[in-house]
Amino acid sequence: MAIPTGPEIILFRLQRLNGQLLATAGQLTEKEASTWPASTAPSCKWHLWHMGRWADYVQALLPPVGLEENCEIWESEKFREKWGFTGIDLGMWGAGSGLGNENGRALPLPNLPE
Repeated sequence: MAIPTGPEIILFRLQRLNGQLLATAGQLTEKEASTWPASTAPSCKWHLWHMGRWADYVQALLPPVGLEENCEIWESEKFREKWGFTGIDLGMWGAGSGLGNENGRALPLPNLPE
């Protein structure tokens, strides 16, 4: 068995994280996922979106592991348009960092299980 390269290790870990995020989201009700426990404590749904966006952003920066070029799934699958995020400031690198609680709460996050 060959020793994996750095990008292969990172990609594997991002894929594992993605599976864990989907498994977690699948166990929440829409109300549980959407509730902000406090004005400065974003909802689970916001955190799931934020972690997924960061993982997607990072995987697109990695050198290709196979023959295909890496791109952000957010862009290639047009989630910005599908979910109604067009024209909305999504913070640093479009992944929610520095967005602020008021803007984060206003994001039109889709209902589970999308």
